[in-house]
Amino acid sequence: MKDYLDYPEPYLEFLAEKLNNGCGPGGWKGVLIPDIIYLISIKEACKIHDYEYGIGGYEEDKIEADYRFYMNILKIIKKKSKFSKFLNPLRRKRACLYYGAVSEDGWEYYNYINEEEREAVRIAKASEYASEKAKTPLSKLVSKVKKLYSCSEQNKGVD
Repeated sequence: MKDYLDYPEPYLEFLAEKLNNGCGPGGWKGVLIPDIIYLISIKEACKIHDYEYGIGGYEEDKIEADYRFYMNILKIIKKKSKFSKFLNPLRRKRACLYYGAVSEDGWEYYNYINEEEREAVRIAKASEYASEKAKTPLSKLVSKVKKLYSCSEQNKGVD
């Protein structure tokens, strides 16, 4: 375990190894999502995140797991970028993309404590998707840019 990362309580290393499939959902989709962000491995953050998804819980637990994932990526970037700090703005933007992906689409892979919770999240996501679909392409783009900007704003002065 890396002492500079945040782990859920309890965290069982042997179980984390078993649940870990690297960054991404596994299978052919997982191949498309790298474990490295501009020369820095974030595999440990992905392993912790996979552990939390495998253990599961309620929607609040998923939100906490996603946020811990994002913060752990930022901690890894800060710790491991001694000779390549000039890449950190790009790394933080990529961290935002990873966070956005798990917070928006990770519900499909999260081990919800019961099917009612999963179904409620699915319905909420479906209605959110329908309202997004009704927007014009320009308003969708503006919405995505605002989301990325707000994530990037949180990272100012992180170095």
